[in-house]
Amino acid sequence: MQLMEVCVIAKCTYKSETIMFSVSSESSMFDGGAEEFRLKLCKYALEVGFNFLYAGNDKKRVVAVCSNKKLEGCSWRVYASRCEATGSFVIRTLNNVHTCAGRIRESKSKMMRSRVVSSLIVDRIRAKPELKPVEIIHEFKDYYGIDISYYHAWFGKELAKLDVHGDESKSFNELVWYTDAVKETNTGSLCTLDCEAGINRFRRFFVSFGGCIAGFQYCIPLLFIDATFLKSKYKGQLLCASGKNGNQGFYPLAFGVVDSETEENWTWFLQHLASILLPMGRVVTFFSDRNQGYGKLLQDRVINLFSRCAYAVTEEEFKVAMEELVIVGSSKVKAFISDLSRDHYANAFFKGMRYGEMANSLAESFNNWVGVFRDLPVLPLIEGIRQKLMVLNSQRRFEAEKWTTVLCPEMETRLCENAEAGRTWAVRRSNSTVFEVFADYSVMVDLEQRTCSCRLWQIDGFPCTHAVAAILAKRDSVYDYVECYYKTDFFRKAYESPIFPIPDIGKGLGSNGSAAGVVLPPITKRPAGRPPTKRIKGPVPNWLFEALHKLIKNCIALEETKTEMHNSLFRDSYTLSRGSPSSPLDQVPERGFLEKLLLPFIELVLYVSNDVVESRGIAAKLDIVWFVVKICNKQPETAAQNLM
Repeated sequence: MQLMEVCVIAKCTYKSETIMFSVSSESSMFDGGAEEFRLKLCKYALEVGFNFLYAGNDKKRVVAVCSNKKLEGCSWRVYASRCEATGSFVIRTLNNVHTCAGRIRESKSKMMRSRVVSSLIVDRIRAKPELKPVEIIHEFKDYYGIDISYYHAWFGKELAKLDVHGDESKSFNELVWYTDAVKETNTGSLCTLDCEAGINRFRRFFVSFGGCIAGFQYCIPLLFIDATFLKSKYKGQLLCASGKNGNQGFYPLAFGVVDSETEENWTWFLQHLASILLPMGRVVTFFSDRNQGYGKLLQDRVINLFSRCAYAVTEEEFKVAMEELVIVGSSKVKAFISDLSRDHYANAFFKGMRYGEMANSLAESFNNWVGVFRDLPVLPLIEGIRQKLMVLNSQRRFEAEKWTTVLCPEMETRLCENAEAGRTWAVRRSNSTVFEVFADYSVMVDLEQRTCSCRLWQIDGFPCTHAVAAILAKRDSVYDYVECYYKTDFFRKAYESPIFPIPDIGKGLGSNGSAAGVVLPPITKRPAGRPPTKRIKGPVPNWLFEALHKLIKNCIALEETKTEMHNSLFRDSYTLSRGSPSSPLDQVPERGFLEKLLLPFIELVLYVSNDVVESRGIAAKLDIVWFVVKICNKQPETAAQNLM
């Protein structure tokens, strides 16, 4: 028997097939007028697979004929006009038969214009504002079987954003209504709109929702403040203040929009923060990166300096590390650190409680979290953050209801690890609350004062391994010695007060909200060069650090069986990854092998490091100097002079 091969082609079903019936008969009505009719006519032509020309086109009538009318005499024609009684557009006559040559639906068409793209993706943009033009191109191919250009995808997205969010200049005026709406729907909120006197031009906006204010009392008393630039038409800066919950997650407390990042605007923002924090009666530690505007205001806060100096837990360790730092960096480093008080960045001298935090990275987490809204007008930006914050708090509230441990999961794991680490240590009692713990070295633990001579308990606000060993030896409950902020019941209270929706049904112009009645957008000046869309993260690209990190780890694995490992080349506190408290390079093989492999990378690092941001350049170069000194065995003074 002869076998016959049968080819079966499955028919693809596209979303656009429903358009076939939009322009199919006379008397069809279009409530959106001429604009809606023209859009649906374009979509119909796209689906059927032909092009048309307008023989007449205005607000009252539209006449379209097949593009092959002149060449082939095609008789297809549609005529629609406005109905005076209803204001709708009605198809008066329709000859829906093509007498031209056969038509094949192609993947490209002249009918696919930006306005058509906009009408098809408007719901997608409303649900996902961060949708990229490349994603739009792929979706049109998958859903409609049509190829569109990048320009049509980009401009179509811009038109869709305009349809969804409205005119950006009018968005500032809607803040008047929004300020009142926040206070009405979310009791206990602090919301302020500030405009220039006389001309009523927008200057700044501050909001902290009542649910966040009530819950912050049950969070760790830390605040991370930062600013990020906005990418909308009128630019500006988004200021934020975020706390930290007991499960080590960020807790947005307040945010604001200002026309520019200046000392005056930061003062205004911090004054509103103070009005929230002072009634709580708590000592709160602020973290910042000493950025533009508030550097002079917060010089008594944490800064990033060399890791070993900052993480030193005793004065002796700090002194040794600082001496080595000055030797490596010579006079320039000494001048750089002369205006930095060690009370503000060094663990050994810090007077407050930082709960183990050494960097402002949590504020960057908030910036990344809201990054998808940064190119929206001001009101959709603020409302988008509120909606996302409302959902986040709700998710965490329901998540915490399922927890069965005394501490939050992250801290429960950490406590178990500390208990396991000290299982083999000897503990000797001095009196009812003082113990001596014998680990690699002996330390004194005072349970009444909640101190340990290693100082980690005081610095982190969490029982260290020595303290846990002493508590277990005393047969007390370890949970009694843990700060209440890390406990599950405090976490639940932090998210007990919800953030409520803000319906916009009654949104008006807010005539009573301002003297002039209309809030004008700020005056912006286009900066020189191509507008940035991403934050500059540092002087050396992340991919270079990742490449070095991966290469060295591979070198270690390769040489593990060939050479004896040692720790003399690197110290635990020096690291290539900026801001990281610990280094993955604690163990490296012998110098000769690494030198041959890493020398080209070192030269690349040195080359890139010459073009750095001035405010962070010296610290970054010192990291590289230390790397060069330890790997290539160069003299510190020579290496430092080559870089400075």
